[in-house]
Parts: sequence; structure tokens; C-alpha cells
Amino acid sequence: MYEELGVWEKISQAGFMRKKGAQFLLGDGTRKVRLDFSKGSFTEFPEAVQVERAKFDNILLTHSQECGAEVRQESLVQDLQVDADGVAVKYRDKEGASHQVKAKFLIDASGLSNFTANRENRRTYYAEHKKIAIFNHFAGVDMPQGEEYGDILVIRRNNSWFWMIPLEDDKVSVGLVMDRGDFQALGQEPDRCSRRPYAPPPPCRSVSPRWHRPPPCMWPPTSPTGTTHWSLIA
Repeated sequence: MYEELGVWEKISQAGFMRKKGAQFLLGDGTRKVRLDFSKGSFTEFPEAVQVERAKFDNILLTHSQECGAEVRQESLVQDLQVDADGVAVKYRDKEGASHQVKAKFLIDASGLSNFTANRENRRTYYAEHKKIAIFNHFAGVDMPQGEEYGDILVIRRNNSWFWMIPLEDDKVSVGLVMDRGDFQALGQEPDRCSRRPYAPPPPCRSVSPRWHRPPPCMWPPTSPTGTTHWSLIA
């Protein structure tokens, strides 16, 4: 797809981490399984790239602008109206001025803020899947080397799990996923949840924070929705 869009060369030359596999471990270290991407039954490519979203999204945004798309940054969508002819969107720019644009179709990629679904009262949650993710970027993490360099690690615990995703040579995203109810029962701030008994298992105990910790992300999955003139994407 990226080749068809003409943006693959920019992505491949951006210095993203090459990912040849994924490893799944038990938190007590008793079992480990590695999935080698080059040995999959339906593998077309032997590896993938692990992108950092801010950098990746900027590549796509800049490329779309170079291809003729009109881009409005530092702008806040305030309202939309849907009628038989299409969609009208009102937004405010960084100077505070209001504007309106019209189109035949609207694709809402607002993510967790879910602008259109919230506005139309169409957002629904999966009741049994209320999770939160608490994450940070770390340096000094003991990650796989050699042929396994670039692998992501998924570490299972009794009622939670960790991801460890290498973004650069010395920059690893470490995240804890747990039930929202379990987090609330702890009565702790998010930055304390990486301490015992929720401490990461041996592969990620020797870490030293170097980057700012993003706020905890409430990540309850929702069902897709839309109408004749607008649709939601991730």
C-alpha cells in the first residue's frame, strides 16, 4: 500500500527499527516462544518496521501535502453538519479565527477523542474489555541482541501484561496493560504501578527513565460506526 501511495521510500529511509520477530514470555521466566516473521505460513516480507507514531505520522502528512492535499495544523474541529449533499465542518485555527470547509465525505481519525461518535451518541464500549495502558520510554533496557535484535517482547503476568518495544538503539517503550478496576483498587498514581507487585519481570528490571512519561492512556475498545457521509477509522 505504501509503495502504491509513493511514500515507502521515505518510510524505509527514516531510520525506523527493523523488526524481524516477536517474543512471548511468561512473567516468571519459565517459558518463551519466538515468532520469526520470515517463517510464517503466509509471509510476503521477512521483516517489518517498528515506527514511532509522531515521526511516522509526520511523514504521511507531509507526503499527502506534497501530493496536493490541503492540510490545516494547530486547528480544533468544533462542529459538523451532515446533510444529503455531504458534510460541513467548522474549525478554529491557532489564531482563534473560525472557518468552515465542506466535503462529500468525512473520515474521522480523531482516535480516543472519537469526535463524531461522541457527538452523535454512537460510541459503545465492550463491557468485558475495560483496560488501561500505563507506559513510558526508557533507556538502558536489556533487550535481545544478534538475530533477535529489534524483536518486540510481550510478557504475560497473572492479571496483566507488559509490552517492550524497541524504538531506537537505546529507546524502548515499556507499557503495562491491566484491568481498569485493578488499577483503581491500587489507589496509586500511574508512575507507581511499575513497582512491585506489578514490577516488570527480569528482562526489563534494569531501566533508567530518560524521556517524559506520557499520561496514562485509558484504552477501552469501541465498536466501529458511521453514517452515509462519515466513517470512523483507528
